[in-house]
Amino acid sequence: AKGQTLIFLDETVTPSAGWLDALAEATAQHPPEMAFGGKIVSPYGNIVHAGILLNSNHSVVSAYAHLDAQFPQANQEKFFQMVDGCIALDRSLFLSAGGFSPRAGRYAFMDLCLRLRIRNKEKDCIRYIPGSELIELIQPDREKADDDAVFFYSRWHGQLWENENDFYYRDGVSQLQLDSARMTRAMATASLVK
Repeated sequence: AKGQTLIFLDETVTPSAGWLDALAEATAQHPPEMAFGGKIVSPYGNIVHAGILLNSNHSVVSAYAHLDAQFPQANQEKFFQMVDGCIALDRSLFLSAGGFSPRAGRYAFMDLCLRLRIRNKEKDCIRYIPGSELIELIQPDREKADDDAVFFYSRWHGQLWENENDFYYRDGVSQLQLDSARMTRAMATASLVK
């Protein structure tokens, strides 16, 4: 990888048409101190990942998970603490953050995002780009990730804070709206999976 902008994809995803154009436009419009992540959807059009949040148990969860990929709030650019599955960033930014931590395993993207935030003195520097859409081909094997979780949570203990409820409140979405949208999507998906 010798280019000025580096893009990393998780092995479980494949790009949709136009994903690279959206990332290229974002990197051209924003300063080189920023990193960018895309939206990941299932083959049935459900959101798998639209930015990473922390729930009240301080566990990482995907924003707008299981909703329709066209859910309005999931299709707006915004800042997150972390993204997963895809990250694009300036080569010098990647190197100055120390690259990926080999021990982070399935938390590698999130760990890198948090180190970038520290490097940038906690300023918003992780931007979610919904136009850069990827499709999750297979679900990651979560059972083999215990050591990854121990590494990630012990490294970031005390620096991770609950933000899921605050995030949805700021985004103008109530829990009732989320539950209703998830139920609607579950029923629509059930008719697709036969």
